[in-house]
Amino acid sequence: MQFKNSRTLTGGKNMKKTLTILFLVIILLSFSKSLYANNEVYPIEVISGNYEKVILEENFIYSVKENIRKAINLKLSNSGPRLIIKIDTYPKDPDYPNDSIIYSVIWLVSNESNTFYLENTIGYTGKLVYENTSKNIVAKTDQILNQ
Repeated sequence: MQFKNSRTLTGGKNMKKTLTILFLVIILLSFSKSLYANNEVYPIEVISGNYEKVILEENFIYSVKENIRKAINLKLSNSGPRLIIKIDTYPKDPDYPNDSIIYSVIWLVSNESNTFYLENTIGYTGKLVYENTSKNIVAKTDQILNQ
């Protein structure tokens, strides 16, 4: 007995192509799961040491915290073992405190009973670029965690 559409019963070229694509998708999905299986979420505390509450300083600290909230592998926390980012800021020009600031960032690791120094940096930023500077600080934080 002969079937009219024997190509669909034996699979044909379309079936081979579909199975090949399905096989590749399964391999890619299993590989991507193994890449992300070890992702840890690191607790971060941001401490502000600025004593003069000017708008640019507050916006800068807020921007660092917001970029940490946006990061997949970081979360804000103020207890337990954590990485501490201590940021001190000072107006670059006291006559125009909201134009630019000098900042110092110190990265520390704490386990409640002990705190250890990891790294530090200094720089300055202005009202037009503080958001980019805060992204750089969070990127540096991620780099420190992955050392």
